[in-house]
Amino acid sequence: VLNDLLDISRIEAGFLTLDENVIDVQRMMRSCARMLNEKISAAALTLTLEIPSDLPALLGDETRLRQVVINLLTNAVKFTPAGGNISASASIVDDGGLEITVKDTGVGISKQDLERVMEPFQQAEQDLSRRYGGVGLGLSLARNLTELHDGTINLESEPGVGTLVRVHLPADRVRAYPAQDAENAPGQIETLSD
Repeated sequence: VLNDLLDISRIEAGFLTLDENVIDVQRMMRSCARMLNEKISAAALTLTLEIPSDLPALLGDETRLRQVVINLLTNAVKFTPAGGNISASASIVDDGGLEITVKDTGVGISKQDLERVMEPFQQAEQDLSRRYGGVGLGLSLARNLTELHDGTINLESEPGVGTLVRVHLPADRVRAYPAQDAENAPGQIETLSD
């Protein structure tokens, strides 16, 4: 929480700069999923990764984009009841940009709370925040870090149905994938479950 708070403060003060390199997005997404595998198993959830084998690389700060993905996956785990499903994907969209999505079958967010939950220290309705805990920094930090990459983040949600978060990164950040042998090429759909 302290690190997230410091990051938000640095971003707002204009002191956080990106350490940009070419990122293997599929490797990054798999790594984020592995980091949360224990929590996902303990919560009796299933996580599915959907990433095309020909997904291009991305210019960005991998550490900061990992924070975005981990925050989104952590929220999905926190707000999805046992037996639920979470899916994470990355793909090139119509405008040539790269979109990362995290979708869950969790408790969802009401329409009046959708904008508010993107602000620091704001959470959905009180009974949810009491039941699930947290201080309300994850989505705000994810939005700020996405915007530092000239991207956007959007939430679609329905109470009792789940939430879909779309992180859109612009086309000028997409890079051709370096030539690889088949053994090291990005893989297909992967399901992690217990």
